[in-house]
Amino acid sequence: MKTFKKSIHWLLISSIVFTITSGTQLIINIYNDRIGFVLFFLIFTSGLLYYSLLMIIDLITKETKVMKVIIVETDNEIIKVLRANGKKRKIRIPINEINKYEIDQELILTLTKRTGQIIKISNNKFKERW
Repeated sequence: MKTFKKSIHWLLISSIVFTITSGTQLIINIYNDRIGFVLFFLIFTSGLLYYSLLMIIDLITKETKVMKVIIVETDNEIIKVLRANGKKRKIRIPINEINKYEIDQELILTLTKRTGQIIKISNNKFKERW
């Protein structure tokens, strides 16, 4: 079982930093009357702020969703999994754990409800009822 809490916290911190930086650029361009840049940074800041708020809500409420996937390919530190809808998803894992995963192995991903960030990967060794 691998948990990804650090990566989610890092993603939240970087999103907040980018939101602050983009907001600062928005204020500077409003002050200098650059309407094109104002519109660009207004859209960019709004999107980052929305994403940051969704991440904060995900971490506070701890609501999750579960997804069964099958490994279709393994690389150095990336495994590609096939979701139930037929789309592939890449998952970055530590190099020392790559030997734990094999092609056609079934995994259970625990994801955040709103943003779909991976919280936990677990093997499906036991038959579970869904």
